[in-house]
Amino acid sequence: MACFSPGGNDQFNQNGGVIEHKEAFSGTADMGIRFFRGEKIRFEHEYRQLREIVNILKKEYQKEPVYVLTNILVANKQLDCVLLTRSGPLILELKAFSGEVHGLENGPWEVVTDNAKIPIPNLFSQAKTQRQDFIDRLIPVFREHLPHIDGSSLRKMGAWIYFCKKSTYPEGQIDFRRVKWFRIVTADTLLDTMRFQDSGYTLRIQDMDAMVAALHLEEYE
Repeated sequence: MACFSPGGNDQFNQNGGVIEHKEAFSGTADMGIRFFRGEKIRFEHEYRQLREIVNILKKEYQKEPVYVLTNILVANKQLDCVLLTRSGPLILELKAFSGEVHGLENGPWEVVTDNAKIPIPNLFSQAKTQRQDFIDRLIPVFREHLPHIDGSSLRKMGAWIYFCKKSTYPEGQIDFRRVKWFRIVTADTLLDTMRFQDSGYTLRIQDMDAMVAALHLEEYE
């Protein structure tokens, strides 16, 4: 089931499954959190999930810079969210479903709720494509603006799927010990999982600024 209810300015598609929201995300850029975008947010679930993520990050990163990048266009798709921390970039694909998630490297995926089994695209394949597209986009940026960081370290970048609270991904599916860049996370598990990021380098504020400038992103509040 979807985990967010629409507000007065929302619009549905013909299936009632996608909600369009006409306002840009309006977070509060305090405690070191800054917001940058490629395009304005159009969907209600993205708006609400981003607010949820920001509220989580505020508690943990009170003394560290965090850049929240939204709706970034890459070669094959648009990235919902990229978190820039000292540990490097982390891609989050936002999914407004709550339930038990089933899926492997190949084949279809589904979310099992109390009332139904909801088919969804293969999220592993989607995350893999997004990750590679973003790595390809960042390699020349690192080469020109961050030459002190080995570009091969970008291979450690995570591409995670962010579901609604109480969603689960049962064991016995994708082996996260072998596929270290991929995770299924929720508001309940995001911070704990982020603590184990190991990019092999540390981003400085000037590095983050160089990245958002090279990506031609617009800052907003």
